[in-house]
Amino acid sequence: MKKPELTKAELDRFFEDSDFVFDCPRSHRDVLISRYRGTALRKTVDGYEIRGWQKSMYRFGGLYREVPVFASLRLDHDGKVADITLDERCRGSQGRLCRFDVLQEHVEKDLIGADFRRFHRIFATAGSVRCLHLFEILNACSSFFTELEKRGLNEGLEQELINISPSPSGITAVNTHFCIDSEDTMGFELRHRSPVELNSHDLACSIDAEITLTFNGESALTEILRGTGFEAVYSELNRVFSAAQHIEKRFLGQNGRIKFTMYPGLTGLFLLSMSHEALGRLKTPIKALQIENILLFIQTGEGREPCVGFETRRPAK
Repeated sequence: MKKPELTKAELDRFFEDSDFVFDCPRSHRDVLISRYRGTALRKTVDGYEIRGWQKSMYRFGGLYREVPVFASLRLDHDGKVADITLDERCRGSQGRLCRFDVLQEHVEKDLIGADFRRFHRIFATAGSVRCLHLFEILNACSSFFTELEKRGLNEGLEQELINISPSPSGITAVNTHFCIDSEDTMGFELRHRSPVELNSHDLACSIDAEITLTFNGESALTEILRGTGFEAVYSELNRVFSAAQHIEKRFLGQNGRIKFTMYPGLTGLFLLSMSHEALGRLKTPIKALQIENILLFIQTGEGREPCVGFETRRPAK
């Protein structure tokens, strides 16, 4: 990742070539999940240009998968969306089932001509966008645009990288965030005090663990996570990552609605990691298939609007 002290020429590279996302190097083999995410914005003669990206790299059951998504937006001087384009190389978690051409048409319908600052009102949930990854990226772009306006800035860059690895006692993770003119690193060490139990979806339905957070090398928080049932496990993890986000916001001097961060998404990534480790007894292909099913449930869930890739569509006439 590039450091935030950028010249104009360096910032321009983020608008001229998106290969830096799709060619992002694979993580080391001892890393279970890596996710690289960022937003770049600059003022233009016609308004603003924004680039948002996210690339997840998974090593599940001995198999490797990359999920890169890249979005380009043009806004007019009033912050209204003039154009949105998804890179044709985008690939979602569900592989060939993900239809980014359909997703682009879907978001265009409600975004073109709309005030981009109101993205969170136009698309209140990931289900309304019909793609979790695209929702996270566009939400981050809108939030970063608003933050730069607050600061009176016409350009800026923020990037984030997290690496999640299994440890003998649980899970460790390191998240580094470059934001405009600041850099911070949050470390997570989750230690299980008793084994994780899985439900019928192979998701954690019990947790008894201790998690320690460090911020820029100093101890920031230690919490006991305890609960029974998937909802309780989700809630306990979400509580900790919400606290992590507030720690960073204080460091950056931010307040209000900040969505250009991966902390809310860490709940799902930690759930995947916990399932992967609990399924360790399974053979590689079976484990990989089970992880695919877990990913599907996290993204679509019971009673939630499904990803666009799982819609039943009539063939084109």
